[in-house]
Amino acid sequence: MVEEWMIPRTTLPHLSAVVVHHNRHNAIGEVVHALVNRGLSAERLVVVDNSERPDLAVALQADLPAGTRTLFVRNDGYGAAVNAGLEALAAAGIAGDYTLVATHEVELHEQCLQLLTAALDADPSLVAVGPELRSDLSSGTIWSLGGSISPLLRLPVHRTTESNDGPAANDCSWLDGAVVLYRTVALPTRPFDESFFLYMEEVDLHLRLGYAGGRLAVVSGAKASQQSSGTPAFYFARNIRLLHRRHAPLGIGALQSIVLILRRMCSAVLNGRWQNARDLLRGATVTLPTSPDRTLLVNPLGAALKHYTDEAGQILDATGRPSERLATLEPSATDGGGVRWLFRYVTLLRRARRLRRSMPGSDTIVVWPILGFFDSILIRLFLGRGRLVIHDPVPLVRAVGYGWVGRLSARLLARRISLLTHSESAHNTLATSIGVPPSRIQRVPHPITTRVSPPRRTSSTRVVVLGQFKPDRDLDLLESLAGIADTEWELSIVGRGWPNVPGWRVDARFLSEAEFREQLEAASVILIPYRRFYQSGVAIRALESGTPVVGPHGSVLDDVLGGDSAWLATDDAESWRSAIIAAVTADAAQIAAVQERVMHDAIAGWREMESS
Repeated sequence: MVEEWMIPRTTLPHLSAVVVHHNRHNAIGEVVHALVNRGLSAERLVVVDNSERPDLAVALQADLPAGTRTLFVRNDGYGAAVNAGLEALAAAGIAGDYTLVATHEVELHEQCLQLLTAALDADPSLVAVGPELRSDLSSGTIWSLGGSISPLLRLPVHRTTESNDGPAANDCSWLDGAVVLYRTVALPTRPFDESFFLYMEEVDLHLRLGYAGGRLAVVSGAKASQQSSGTPAFYFARNIRLLHRRHAPLGIGALQSIVLILRRMCSAVLNGRWQNARDLLRGATVTLPTSPDRTLLVNPLGAALKHYTDEAGQILDATGRPSERLATLEPSATDGGGVRWLFRYVTLLRRARRLRRSMPGSDTIVVWPILGFFDSILIRLFLGRGRLVIHDPVPLVRAVGYGWVGRLSARLLARRISLLTHSESAHNTLATSIGVPPSRIQRVPHPITTRVSPPRRTSSTRVVVLGQFKPDRDLDLLESLAGIADTEWELSIVGRGWPNVPGWRVDARFLSEAEFREQLEAASVILIPYRRFYQSGVAIRALESGTPVVGPHGSVLDDVLGGDSAWLATDDAESWRSAIIAAVTADAAQIAAVQERVMHDAIAGWREMESS
């Protein structure tokens, strides 16, 4: 049976592309014309030329389809060229949902792009897909069906086993950089590590995308061709050391590199390839470069806090500090219980430490403590230093690790770990009630996406409470508010665990991410009816979607909305009714001004944190 996602598209309106060109002036035009004929829009395509031949620039541009953008850069390597192309797409506002990255000599089968695009359409967990790579498109043998990492020596190796004829997506650890289609939003800022210069940089990137919880796959019905000449000896030796330094345990990685390089040197000597042996020796002894510093965001709640981590990453990127994300799924979103989850979390911390070895000025932020204050001890043990976000210093629901033992242990054993909070009340609770020294507490605004939606009007007045029920929800207030609400208001509560509330329509179930977004976008106003809370991701999400928020005065919402905002209410129901009226009658300019101020404050606050 042919699945819907297998049916190729005839046009690819949400696809952009970067093609890297180096000294193939007689062939690049043909390659780019072929890509446009396969469905790419020339206006969304950037050719990055690092040939350093200004005398041929005019001829190169004349060979390309009308509308194609060209970018001339110095030759800092393949990864640097791709990074420059991605930045050019973003700066021009033409980056699509998916971004194709290809070399100057790739040839694609007629339906290749449509099948790759359809695979990403069908499976949101896929962050990158590639085709079967052949030596010749018509009859050549397969030389790459994606790649894996060998279990003993941790060497990147191509899979070459013939695949089925059907266009199934087969998972792999990495994809060859000849042609890859990425989900644009999954790519970190300047995703390729330019210190590799040439070869293995795509392996490094794809392993990091996997650490962030993404999947990569080869779509076997999609076919492309490019000749592979292997890795030059110098770059093999140098870059396998780089790769092992970043992705293998300390000591073991160095040993694996030595074994691989010695094995190749012996082969080169036995076959009389003395220049190869010298190049391998040079690559084995050259000083390894350091990679650009990044902030590593470790997310042990890969499903529940994916959006929060995306928000934090975007704010960090806006400060000029690139971010990297590592994630694992919580027990409710995957197989296995709490013990397996803890082991996966520890694995993330160890991976973060390995990544930091090649980025000595990098920082690490753990975005949620799965063991409460004990997490600061784990971070101290496996990372040495870092930051831990404490969303609720006194949890609103039952949680592990917030008792006196956890507090005392964190104070005594994890002194190099900073605790991040998103409100003055959380900061004060940590300092006074829990006794954390103020020097270890940093207050930063709740992050917000830098891609907010424009405000809009709803056809009816929908007053909505979103999110899980917690004992600190103010049920008395909601019941009183229902008694004085305007008759045309639609009062709704949507979230897991809610009891019946007189006057409100209650939908007490868990919402998927898509359903949550739909509720935000359909609401006229979102209420935050808490007696006690330290931060509100729901309020931030509402503003991101262009929906106004009403909540209690004297809370963290004072910082979010401004202490004099008409959307803030006191304890009585009449005050909440007035605030709701002010929110639903606010015009687009007022809502947009709040969005802009919240984003500005977040960027400024996180920039200050990173500089401290």
